[in-house]
Amino acid sequence: MTDTTAEWRASAVAQNRLTTRCMARYGIPYVHPDPAPVTGPDDPHRYLFGFADPVFAAAHGYDRTGGVPRPPRPEAPPLTDDGHTALYGHRPSDPPPTTGPLSEEEARETNTGITVGGLSVPVHGCAGEGYRTLYLPIRTSIDSPFPFMLSSEAHARAKADPRMRRVFALWSRCMARHGYPGITDPYEVTAVYDFGDDPGGPAAVAAAVRDVACKQKVNLVGLGAALETAYQKQVAAEVADDLAAYRVQRAARLARAAVLG
Repeated sequence: MTDTTAEWRASAVAQNRLTTRCMARYGIPYVHPDPAPVTGPDDPHRYLFGFADPVFAAAHGYDRTGGVPRPPRPEAPPLTDDGHTALYGHRPSDPPPTTGPLSEEEARETNTGITVGGLSVPVHGCAGEGYRTLYLPIRTSIDSPFPFMLSSEAHARAKADPRMRRVFALWSRCMARHGYPGITDPYEVTAVYDFGDDPGGPAAVAAAVRDVACKQKVNLVGLGAALETAYQKQVAAEVADDLAAYRVQRAARLARAAVLG
């Protein structure tokens, strides 16, 4: 239900196009660089229970990039004061608005009292309009973080389950026996043992290899995946109507993104 990396990029590109069109209404050329093309594996659940791949751990430790630096985040073009106002919906010297309409439908009914070149600026500027037009076009739109909220709730329930806590305790004892004491769950390894700027160095590799081995010994990932799936179904059933509506809206958003991209 969450977007793949490719779908996220398509939506980001479409949002950029909408923002550019909005800025053009004010006679301001504005093109935000698009995210880099998607490369490599696309598995949003790869680190759901921390590192679990022994081959990756032995090669890269806790370096999630696999030794390949992430592409630099594209920088937005410089803006004049009018450009800033049109893009963000407030003058550079003023604080940004903290509230506003939740949908584009509502935003179009709202007069901000801010103008550029004699034209009214939308709530939160063209950046806000670009986002709302794609993700929140009508009052009943469900925002994109919705599936992440559901996933987070299911994950929290799985972690709190007594069966998961028992397995975490077994994993923790395994780690302690092999020289890594003081860790209560797999998400704390890099916090307790700080590998600094070298998450793929020898110390990190040694810890990651032991981490994965202990997970395999107590079947942490197997049990975690089973519990997570069960709780996902439970959470989905609790919000079935909203989830059905979100699926329809998401499909429409991806279709709009495909046209705009």
